Amino acid sequence: MKLTVKFRSTSIAEIMDSVDQLRENGVSKDNIYIITNQASKDTIRNNYDLRKKDGSIFSSHRLLENVHSILHLQEYEDFYKRNPLFEGQADPLKDYYESIGYGTLVVAIMTTS
Repeated sequence: MKLTVKFRSTSIAEIMDSVDQLRENGVSKDNIYIITNQASKDTIRNNYDLRKKDGSIFSSHRLLENVHSILHLQEYEDFYKRNPLFEGQADPLKDYYESIGYGTLVVAIMTTS
């Protein structure tokens, strides 16, 4: 198994668009993960007033329904380290840890190759 970064942004709306595109391209929700900080994770889970750039309000429920998990950075580190499927693979998020801590959201997919 391999974990691959597909998209990153500080915008939940852009992350949702990226996940929608992955799903339209046939990627199973069971293979899609979002990694972010705790505050962004809570914002998505609690569906606070989320707005697109044009000011329109949107719901994060669709995002939650289309991903396997939303992990904050510590959960991701624990998941990655304890998962034997990733042995021998360099951590694909290593270069993004600091920006994730500041609120960047990363969309990653698990593949068999």
